[in-house]
Amino acid sequence: MDWKKITLGVVFCIISYFSLFHKLEKEPVRVWDESLFALRATYMMENGQYMSNFNLMSPELANHKNTKMPLMTIVQAVSFKLFGLGELPLRLPLVIIIFLSLLYFIRYSHHHFKEAYIGVITALMLITSGGFNYDHMARFGDHDIVFGCFLFLSVLSFFAYDQSKKPKDIILFGVFMSCALLTKSILAFQFVPGIMVYLVINKRLAIYLKNKWVYIVAAGCLTLFALTFAYLESSFPGFIERTWKYELGGRYSQTIEGHQGSFFYFFQDWLTRFFTPWLLFSILGVALLFKPTLNKRKKQFLQIMICVFTSAYLIFGFSQTKTFWYGAPMYFPMAAITAIGVHELIKSIINQKLPTKIMAFSGLSLCLLIPTINVIKSNILNSNAGKEEQYRFFVEDLKNKQPGLKEFSIVDSNFGTSAFFYTNMYNKEENYKLKYHKGAAYDDGEIVMACLDKVMNPLFEKYEAETLENFHMCKLIKIKGKKSQ
Repeated sequence: MDWKKITLGVVFCIISYFSLFHKLEKEPVRVWDESLFALRATYMMENGQYMSNFNLMSPELANHKNTKMPLMTIVQAVSFKLFGLGELPLRLPLVIIIFLSLLYFIRYSHHHFKEAYIGVITALMLITSGGFNYDHMARFGDHDIVFGCFLFLSVLSFFAYDQSKKPKDIILFGVFMSCALLTKSILAFQFVPGIMVYLVINKRLAIYLKNKWVYIVAAGCLTLFALTFAYLESSFPGFIERTWKYELGGRYSQTIEGHQGSFFYFFQDWLTRFFTPWLLFSILGVALLFKPTLNKRKKQFLQIMICVFTSAYLIFGFSQTKTFWYGAPMYFPMAAITAIGVHELIKSIINQKLPTKIMAFSGLSLCLLIPTINVIKSNILNSNAGKEEQYRFFVEDLKNKQPGLKEFSIVDSNFGTSAFFYTNMYNKEENYKLKYHKGAAYDDGEIVMACLDKVMNPLFEKYEAETLENFHMCKLIKIKGKKSQ
């Protein structure tokens, strides 16, 4: 019995639990993207249809037309159908996909490199990095990290095919690419230039251009993608144009919603807060390309990881719109490159004298321990939710203070999707009679929950009102009537 492997497996499972799964429902559903995904899945669960516009759920929601591909929305809708509305059913299926993807890479490393430790180190780097667990990322209902999983798995499958020429591997490549396409549309092609450069470097591009399986798989992926796009366009005319303007070309050619940054935007984020300290170790992985004694398969794997990372970075580095979650797919090859470097470093340390060995392993242990502690603390301690996301906490607080109060209005004058999701959730799951509206006009006797100053200030200016409860920056207010002019 190999106690080292058993111990490492136990440590990995414990860290994975506290990093990915523990208190997954702690944070409220975020305004904007996560709540948009939550409402798409809610609508699909209730109606069995793709939602074309958010005001179908309420005329007071914004006229915001859907431009997302449906795969992960279907997954989340099924989860809602099985387990009800809530943060956990929204996020858990995605976290399970992420965790299974990491386990798959551990097995893949064992099979292809005879060194499962490469997969374990890669997984530990990812789940303990601040960026991988941040808003929009692994612990939330957004689709960016799962999209990154599909792209990473597709590259792993292609590399396996490149090494073995087994048709099942190129078919798996097609399956994962199709999943990526049906999650984030043509952004799924961001690794393809890197794969082609890898083939050029290894003088195999011409061979693949004559390979029937390449054309069969490409035809299958593109046909499925085209049929999905055609269905959405025919059902919701203008879908393709809106998708291009808002999701793809529009974001690339101009800055949207103030999300801007230099070409080095992602590296700055990774180095200063999101992939610290592991980014520094990535130099070791790149340097291994020049090590003559490195195993040929491992060297070629480094090549393809560096190529796909570089192709994605060049694409998004030159984009006019930049957000940290656009870099989600890049975490996977970046971590794999770094992990191979760290693994080779560990093997060299083992052959050193005891004092050197102790110092080196102590340093590496701190590199893992400090981000692990930071991530776990973040997942356990209080939420960093903003004003527009406090409704969930306030309602839960009221359940203890006034358990009989189940009929009032939640007022949000911003985008409102998070507030509406909770209005809908409490009504369906706990028999509340909540209303959602934008505000401005209120009825005498109406009880209002508000968290935004631009809701409360006009309310108190125009109405006689009594504050019934306070919760941080939020108030529960009873309207007594309009003030006399």
